[in-house]
Amino acid sequence: MEMSLRRMDVIKKKKRKGFTLIELIVVIAILGILAAIAIPRLSGFVGTSKATADKATAANINTAVTTLIANGTLTGTGSIAVANNSGSTTYTGTGIVEGTLQADLANLIGTKVQEQAGAGFKVTITATDVTTDPL
Repeated sequence: MEMSLRRMDVIKKKKRKGFTLIELIVVIAILGILAAIAIPRLSGFVGTSKATADKATAANINTAVTTLIANGTLTGTGSIAVANNSGSTTYTGTGIVEGTLQADLANLIGTKVQEQAGAGFKVTITATDVTTDPL
């Protein structure tokens, strides 16, 4: 009799494969709680990374315009608007040569300049300073 009980226990263990419904519900609940905690935290990282990317792009544009001023290609004061996502550059102001500015900026900063969070960048050129800000 003792042998048959052991044999029946082994047979029951072999037949029992998989998880119970309660075990599966517990696992799904734990995954839901983890997702509820993780998703808001990760969305904060996306906003921070976009702001950091915009600062880096503004610094690149600022360096390119400063280079054009230093080598004499760009003279005068005014502002330059770098459009978002289109790669085109619009320009206004005094002393800014329309024919070569777009090509010169494209050579220095590329043709696909874009701001992550807005409509582009505005470069303001004064007699003593160059500043680049998001539009």
